[in-house]
Amino acid sequence: MPEFVKRLKDRRKKLGVSLKEAENATKIRRVHLKAIEEGNFEQIKQETHIRGFLKVYCNYLGLDTEEILADYNKFKGELEGEVEQEVTFKGKVINKMDQNQNKLLVLTLVIFGLFVVGSFSFLGSRVYYLISSEEGDFDFQPVQKIQQVIGNFEEELDEGEFIQNLEEDSNEDITETEEVIEVQESEIDSVVKEESDFIEEQIGGQKEFSQTEELELVIETIEDTWYLVTVDGEEVFEGFTVTEEANSFSGRKIEVRIGNAAGVVVVKDGERYGPFGNEGEVVTQVFSAIEDNQE
Repeated sequence: MPEFVKRLKDRRKKLGVSLKEAENATKIRRVHLKAIEEGNFEQIKQETHIRGFLKVYCNYLGLDTEEILADYNKFKGELEGEVEQEVTFKGKVINKMDQNQNKLLVLTLVIFGLFVVGSFSFLGSRVYYLISSEEGDFDFQPVQKIQQVIGNFEEELDEGEFIQNLEEDSNEDITETEEVIEVQESEIDSVVKEESDFIEEQIGGQKEFSQTEELELVIETIEDTWYLVTVDGEEVFEGFTVTEEANSFSGRKIEVRIGNAAGVVVVKDGERYGPFGNEGEVVTQVFSAIEDNQE
């Protein structure tokens, strides 16, 4: 756990404040306060939310805001330095193909080399046998003996059979290579098909979404305030905004919970709505593209 978040938690406990009390005072949800005190910043969706929460929480606890933010920036830099790039699935498949092809080539060369060495060894042994006599005397007609050995070798090993065996071995190696390549191509085709299906699904979803009627809203801050925006049942924004800050949202149903009812106005279809109450008052406004009304 980072030291600076431990300071936040220790300070809160020293003041005798519970997380619920801190939530009511700062308007920061309890789950986010707990995530900050435990250093689990990945639970908070946006970087601007983290910095805004840290500012408000430090002010509430009476701690040095600039010092805490500096410690957070250092902590974030250390995390980013530890991230390592992962090899994609396609890269693994291609590397595997290259490795298998190299192995097949080496195996083919080794088999051919063994065949050549064996042939020459056999020929050499027959030449040595015919040149040497049974009594141990050396025959001084090596050329004639070599010709005799070659003639006997051609008689014992039919040339057509030799070529046929060589072709059969080569065909077996080629067949094995083709089978490996077919398997690898099948794996690549499967990956490409999955990605194509995913892209088509995304495009289809976007087309279907574009056919639905949506509402465009711009929330302008006229006084520093906190608000929560829920679009079609999903929370898309929660944080503190300052005067003259504006954020845009779109959806079929947009719900805005405002911590300072006098702090914002909403621009819809070119018309401005709000402020929606008195300073410090908490209100909720709902805008719907279908019903075109406010709650």
